[in-house]
Amino acid sequence: MPAPVRLPRWFTTYFALPLALCVAAAAVLWITGGWRSIPAFAVFVSGANPKAVSPPIGPLTVAPAPPAMPAPATAALPSQEAPKVDVVFVLDTTGSMSGLIEGAKRKVWSIASQIADGQPTPDLRVALIGYRDTTDEYVTKRFDFSPDLDAVFQNLSSLSANGGGDTPEHVSRALSEAVYDLAWTQTGQALKLIFLVGDAPAHTDYQDGYDYRKASADATLKGITINTIRCGNADDTGRVFTEIASLAHGKFASIDSTGGMQFVATPYDAKLAELNARLADSTIVYGAETERSAARARIESGGALAAPMAASRASYLAKSKKLTEKDLIADVESGDVALEAIPASDLPTEMQGLPPEQLKGKLAEAKMRQDAIKREIAEVSKTRDGYIKEQQKEAPAGPGFDEEVLDMIRTQAADKGIKY
Repeated sequence: MPAPVRLPRWFTTYFALPLALCVAAAAVLWITGGWRSIPAFAVFVSGANPKAVSPPIGPLTVAPAPPAMPAPATAALPSQEAPKVDVVFVLDTTGSMSGLIEGAKRKVWSIASQIADGQPTPDLRVALIGYRDTTDEYVTKRFDFSPDLDAVFQNLSSLSANGGGDTPEHVSRALSEAVYDLAWTQTGQALKLIFLVGDAPAHTDYQDGYDYRKASADATLKGITINTIRCGNADDTGRVFTEIASLAHGKFASIDSTGGMQFVATPYDAKLAELNARLADSTIVYGAETERSAARARIESGGALAAPMAASRASYLAKSKKLTEKDLIADVESGDVALEAIPASDLPTEMQGLPPEQLKGKLAEAKMRQDAIKREIAEVSKTRDGYIKEQQKEAPAGPGFDEEVLDMIRTQAADKGIKY
């Protein structure tokens, strides 16, 4: 028998003994199941891909399956806030201005409709100040800003040209009231414009505290631009109106004493008048009973306008977010008011007893009908606008009140990011 192999002492000490201890430890782990807590050993035994296993931190625990994640909701992009446009017409209403005043009444809807062509479509508010002199029936007659063009038209229609017979007029007081006493938009980068329209210079001999130079300079501090339009060709009026426009960073223009406005009848006016009446009928007003009654009267009056003005009214309102100041359809759709938060007494009489779901359904149906009317108005108005442009090319006229106003607005709106 061969002599047994004797291993060196260093092998026994540094290799054999530790190996025996490791084998013994592995046997204990296998018997007790403790091997499962050692990731590498677990991977070796199970045959799993070691790269797919991440070692746990701390003792191994079996975690429950995570709940299914809901599909991410599509976040609503914040809508761009419409730019604000505040426009004040300061009108000489003495007798010599009758042509301009009557023309302005016929053109106010057309002017508003073309202002609404800006991109982004602006929110328009209009104020009016009629002025004369201290010896007339009134010195000023003021109507503050309103987004409701039916109300603006009603106010404008109440102005008539009378009195006067001498010059100057109290321009300083009218301009001061426009700058200091109206509720101008205070937030955002609103476009704030005054249009001073008249045919006489300003009194400078009154000691009543009104000063057109101070008002014009202060307007710039409030971000207000004053544009001036002289009716006729009086030199003294031209000098004062040019000075005012210069002080308030505006423009000066001169037009015919009658206003120089061009009126074009079209084959599309009758159809738009019909659509205008239907749009008026589709308008749903909410609010206190007295508010609803007054608004309905204005809307019905607007719906019954003569064909050319009715066409311009329809064109403007089809572009507008709201048909009236307390427009139930528009305010509920925009989220400005919650339908369920409106007291039943503030709803139209025919809606006051309806259950919530039936009320919502009725409002949705009304909106669909109204949207269809607006789309038809937009289509016919586009054709009408093209017809008017062609007629004006064939019979060009000098600059009129409406064209001067629109030209100034288009130029000055660019500074506020509104493009035409």
